[in-house]
Amino acid sequence: MAKSADLIEIFTDGACSGNPGPGGWGVVLRWRDHEKELYGGVAETTNNRMELMAAIRGIETLKPGSRAVLVTDSGGSTAMTQERGDDAAQLVVRLHDVIVRDALTQHGDREIKHIGDGIMARFLTIASAVDGAIDMQRACERANADDAELGLGLCIGINAGEPIHENGDLFGTPVQIAARVLGEAESDEIAVSKLVREICVGKHYGFAKKGDFELKGIAEPTPIYPVDWHRDADAADQNSRPDGAPVSD
Repeated sequence: MAKSADLIEIFTDGACSGNPGPGGWGVVLRWRDHEKELYGGVAETTNNRMELMAAIRGIETLKPGSRAVLVTDSGGSTAMTQERGDDAAQLVVRLHDVIVRDALTQHGDREIKHIGDGIMARFLTIASAVDGAIDMQRACERANADDAELGLGLCIGINAGEPIHENGDLFGTPVQIAARVLGEAESDEIAVSKLVREICVGKHYGFAKKGDFELKGIAEPTPIYPVDWHRDADAADQNSRPDGAPVSD
C-alpha cells in the first residue's frame, strides 16, 4: 500500500533492568526520508511504564493540527539589486536558499514553496521551527563572517496554528499571520507571534517583546517577539523567567 506523503511513523520501545529497576525509553519518528529520535531514563521503574512512556512521548510530539509556519526573506535583496546588480543579488538569494534548505533537512521539515526572495516552510513542532530558525541565522552569520562583502541579511517570521493543506500548499489565518509577522522582522531577526512564544514556555529560548503591531487583516494589535538567537541554551536557562521571557522584559 502506498504511504501518504504526510504519514508519520512512530517506533517505540522501553525496558528496565531488574523490573523494577533503572530503565529507559526510546522513540523514532519517521517522516519521508527524515528521522527524529527521542529518549529518556528513570532511576526506578518497570518495563510496562517505560513502554508506555515511549508511546506517550511519541504521541505528545505530534500535537494534532498544531504546526508551525515559517517564512523567510533575504533582507535587502531589492536594494542590493540596485546597488550591486542582478548577479550579486541573485548570488545572495541562492545562498539564502541553501542555508534555509540545509536547516529544513537537519530538522526534518518541509519546504512548501519559494516566494519572492524567501521560502515558506512547515514544521511539525513549534520548537523545531524555532531551532531551525536559529540555525539559519547562525549559518547566515558565519557566511557573512567568511565574506565581508556578502551582505546576506535574513528575516524570519514564525506563527503556529492549523493551516489548510491543499495541493501541496498551505492556506489560512496561520499562514497570513506568519507573513505579517515576517513583515515586521528586521534583517538578522527571528520574529514570532504570541502563540509561538506561549507554546515555548519552559523551553530554553529567550524572547523580548518588540511591541504591538497593527497587522493587515487582524482586528486587534498583535504582539511580536524576537528570539534572542545569540544566546546559547545554558545562558537562556539561567536568565529566563519560567514564562520564557528574559529578565529584562
